[in-house]
Amino acid sequence: MTKKRLLYLTLIIATLTIGVVIGTIVSGGVKAGEQKAQALVIPDPVSLSNAFSQIAANVAPAVVNINTEAAPENTTVRRGDRNNSPNNPNSPNSPNNPNNRNRNPREFDPFDFFNFFGGPDAPDRSERVRNLGTGFIVDKAGFILTNHHVVDKATKIMVRLEDKSEFQAKLIGSDADTDLAVVKIEAGRDLPVLKLGNSDSVKVGDWVLAIGSPFSLDHTVTHGIISAKGRTEIGGARNDFQSFLQTDAAINPGNSGGPLVNMTGEVIGINTAIISETRQSAGLGFALPSNTAIKVYNQLVQSGKVTRGGIGIQYSANPTQDASLCRALGLKAECGVVVQYVVPGGPAAKAGIRAGDVITEIDGAKISTGSALLDVVANSPIGRTIHVKVNRDGKEQTIPIV
Repeated sequence: MTKKRLLYLTLIIATLTIGVVIGTIVSGGVKAGEQKAQALVIPDPVSLSNAFSQIAANVAPAVVNINTEAAPENTTVRRGDRNNSPNNPNSPNSPNNPNNRNRNPREFDPFDFFNFFGGPDAPDRSERVRNLGTGFIVDKAGFILTNHHVVDKATKIMVRLEDKSEFQAKLIGSDADTDLAVVKIEAGRDLPVLKLGNSDSVKVGDWVLAIGSPFSLDHTVTHGIISAKGRTEIGGARNDFQSFLQTDAAINPGNSGGPLVNMTGEVIGINTAIISETRQSAGLGFALPSNTAIKVYNQLVQSGKVTRGGIGIQYSANPTQDASLCRALGLKAECGVVVQYVVPGGPAAKAGIRAGDVITEIDGAKISTGSALLDVVANSPIGRTIHVKVNRDGKEQTIPIV
């Protein structure tokens, strides 16, 4: 019994010893993990500020001021005629006039595409009309990108460079559908240029700089972020050939045609429109993506005009309606683009496309919206065969269309 008691006592002591050792190790481990909180550090704003200033310095030499003259319009609205001001509720130009309640609100936007010459302080329309805008050089030979509305109907286009030298420009071509134009100056020397980046790589939240001549203030630089992508309706109006980048960088009348650049100094958009009721930036600016500009520029330089392909179908431009049609066909909401009508004798009709077909792909590119379909078709060379994948009665098939 004595030996057994001694054995039990030994085991108890050993157990207690192991427990104490383990407890010490565990306790020590916990204490080791109890580190003091790291002090927060205020970031140095100098690096970001330096980045902005460096980009502005690099971009500015290729940004130009554009002044145009146009023949007077046939209208009786004169300077200071406040009876015709949109701010007068009895004016035929006012959205508050009961007779205008069914009109498109964009018609009353004094900054629709930066055209602010229609207000109470507008110039006498019996005189020559002067317009102000911005542009930027994309070819050292003097080719300049700007907005169509900046040079539309202009009888004289003057371009002023950063060094204040001025040149009369020649209109190479203009495209009202995308609101883009190309003009050219003969400077007699190689000019600084801006590189156009890939706007498809732009992300919401990216920093951007806008450079232009708001209210005749040359080379004004503002900054902001990309607020949204793919905006197709501005002020209630829709253009299927325009899909805007939205930015909160301050943009004002005179910025039209100026570059929206990323943090590497590449142009990712052309500042085109704002929504505002105060004749100044409200943080709602819109720029045409650089990828759209590149396609249009190349055609304008080559032929002076833009030609677009078409296949002869009608479809819904409303994503909500498209989703409803997809569900009605027993498909998922984002099934593709539902063909609502096929133009008799058109390319689609000749190829066998039918109303009710759901277009899901064109030449391997996924089609989920009408804008995507239009972009692919419009940019396909006329005469080239495209391969359209459709879902018909639950079965997929690929149809070539010439």
